[in-house]
Amino acid sequence: MRQVGQTLPAAKASLLADILLAEGIKSNLLESPEGIQVWIVDEDKLPRARELLASFQANPMSADHAAARSEARKIRNEEQSAEREYEQRQRRMERRMRGAARDKITLLLVLVSVGVSLFSISEASRQETSEPMGTPEQVVSFLSFADPMGQPTGGAIPWNQPWRMVTPAFLHFSTIHLLFNMLMLISLGTKVERALGPPRYGALLLGLALASNLAQGLMVPDGMFGGMSGVVYGIFGFSWIQMSRAPGRGLAIDGFTAMVMMAWFFAGFLQLTGGVSMANHAHAGGLLAGLLAGYLWTE
Repeated sequence: MRQVGQTLPAAKASLLADILLAEGIKSNLLESPEGIQVWIVDEDKLPRARELLASFQANPMSADHAAARSEARKIRNEEQSAEREYEQRQRRMERRMRGAARDKITLLLVLVSVGVSLFSISEASRQETSEPMGTPEQVVSFLSFADPMGQPTGGAIPWNQPWRMVTPAFLHFSTIHLLFNMLMLISLGTKVERALGPPRYGALLLGLALASNLAQGLMVPDGMFGGMSGVVYGIFGFSWIQMSRAPGRGLAIDGFTAMVMMAWFFAGFLQLTGGVSMANHAHAGGLLAGLLAGYLWTE
């Protein structure tokens, strides 16, 4: 920075700063024992700043100064507005980053579901073309409730292979099925994760997966099923009850989402889905478990 001229009284220094700013020259005012010093930020503009200073000192009462002051005020307002917008963008970015950190369980579920579904969708495609058994079938067999490559289980609970009571939630047999479930999981699940925190949210998800998969596996013995929709209905039910039981958690569900969820729920039981196979009992089991959890979970 370079000082422009000598010290000035406060009022004149302020007016000179406005004149300089109107010309695109930024300056700082520094106090000294003798008065106010005017320092410009860009030294390359020092010659022009001195010209303006000389003109100002020659005619400090010029009417042009009022226009310069008005222009300077406009520039400062624009700069303040731009600074506020920048700060708001920074805060929004920070909130998104904190939200992403809080939503790590939901993000993990989405990533695992997408990865596993690549095998289950491929397995469904290979069945249609009667290709020989390969890796997709082995993955689906390992994760399904009732092993489709083994002997019929008669709907027995797979106590000796307990992961089968949870992992069917990650199987999806069509891209549309996967996309819809992931969108609803992100829409509903992130709010619950932020409200409960990852550990308790993870415990809730585990309970919902168990309830929905056991309901489907026991009610439809040896039937092939999969999908995160039972868990999603559980999250929906939990949030629905929590709206009144714990309104401070902010788990509100908009009317459109509620209408879509319940319309799809009843369409499945009434067989109005155009031949699309649905794990209706998983939906019911997850929903009931979520409603119960929402009622009991008040802390």
